[in-house]
Amino acid sequence: MLTDIKTHLSTLLEHVADSLDISRELHDEVVNQYREIANYLAAPDSPLQSADPDLYPQGSFSIGTVVRPVSDVDDYDIDMVCLLHLKKESVTQQELKDRIGDRLVQRPDLKRRLSESRRCWRLDFDGYHLDVLPAIPDLELLAANDSILITDTELRHWQHSNPKGFTAWFRQVMAVALLREKQRLVEATHFRMSIADVPDDDVKTPLQRAVQILKRHRDIHFAGEADVRPVSVILTTLAARAYNDEDNLVDALLAIVRRMPEHIEYRNGRWWVQNPVNMLENFADKWNEYPERRTAFMEWLASVQADFDVIAQERGSALYESLKPMFGDRIVINAARKLGTTLAAHASVGGLRMASGTGNILTPTMAVAAPVVSSPRHTFYGRVPKIKTP
Repeated sequence: MLTDIKTHLSTLLEHVADSLDISRELHDEVVNQYREIANYLAAPDSPLQSADPDLYPQGSFSIGTVVRPVSDVDDYDIDMVCLLHLKKESVTQQELKDRIGDRLVQRPDLKRRLSESRRCWRLDFDGYHLDVLPAIPDLELLAANDSILITDTELRHWQHSNPKGFTAWFRQVMAVALLREKQRLVEATHFRMSIADVPDDDVKTPLQRAVQILKRHRDIHFAGEADVRPVSVILTTLAARAYNDEDNLVDALLAIVRRMPEHIEYRNGRWWVQNPVNMLENFADKWNEYPERRTAFMEWLASVQADFDVIAQERGSALYESLKPMFGDRIVINAARKLGTTLAAHASVGGLRMASGTGNILTPTMAVAAPVVSSPRHTFYGRVPKIKTP
C-alpha cells in the first residue's frame, strides 16, 4: 500500500475508533456514580466496612478499549469488581453475593435500579449499567497479589481471576507505543508540555484502537448470533499477543489479524488461549465444549482479513462505502466529518478523489484539512482511586 494512502486510511480508522468511544459527558457521569457507590459501600455505617471493600473496574474500561453499543436501544456494559477482604473459609459464594446486595438495596435510589443475575448485581442507569461482581482475595496465589476469587454461574466453585494483573499486562505490551503516542501529542502541542505531563489515558495506541475496531467489526458480523460471538477477553488477549509495536493503525490491524491464530494452542486434545497472568486459566475452554464457537471465531478472522484487504485497495467514496457495513453508517460518517469532509454530499456525486502525493481525500472545491489532535479521553484505570471513608 502506498505510504500516503496508508496514512490517510490509518487516520480515518483512528477517527472510527474515536467515534466508538464513550462520550466525555457520559464518562464523567459514570465516574461520579462509581465514586458515590464506592464511598457508600465503605462508609463507617456500612456492614461491609470491616471487610475493607474495594470497588474497581475490569475489562475494557480499565484498558481503554470501550466500544459504544451498535444499537441506540442498548447501553454501555461497565464491569466492576467489588472485592471484600474475607477468607474463603469464612464465607460462601452466596453469602458473599448477598452481603453486597443487602448493602446496595438499603439505599432507595439504588434499590430501584438493582437487579440480580447469576454471578453479579446489576445497576441500571441512563445510557449504561454497572455489573458489580463479588470477589475475595485469592490467598492461594501469593505470588500474584492482585489475584481474586470470583463466583461461578452456579455459585458453587470459586473461580480464579486477576483483572488488575491483566490490565497491567496489556499496558506493558503497549508501553513502547504509549511513549511514542505521548511524544506525538507533545509535538502536536508545540512542546507546551513534556512527555511526563501527559497522562496515559490522554492518548490511544494502535493496539487499543485495533481492539476497538475489531470489537465493532465482531459486533456487527455476529448480530443476532450472540451464542457464537467471540468473547472480548479472547479477542483482546490474542490481539495483544499479536501486536508488535506497529506505529500506525493499518499496519497494526493487518499484522494482528494475520498473527492471532499463532497464539491459539492445541494442548492434549484441547484448544487453549492462555490467560497471560494465570497459567492455569484457559480463556477458550468453552471452545472445547462448544466447537462451533471456535469455528465461528476462525471464520470471523478470515472475514476481517478479507474486509481489510478490500479497504486497503479502495479510493475516494468507495472507501467510505466499504467501511459502512463493517462499522455502521453513523460511525463512518462521524469519522469522515472529523476528516473535514461532508460524506453524504460528496459521495452522492462521486466527488471524492485521492490527491497525488499526499493521500488526502479531495473534493472538486476543497481539500481535507490535516488530521486534528484528538481531545483527551478518559478511562477508569489509573484515574479513579479506591475510595475509603476515614
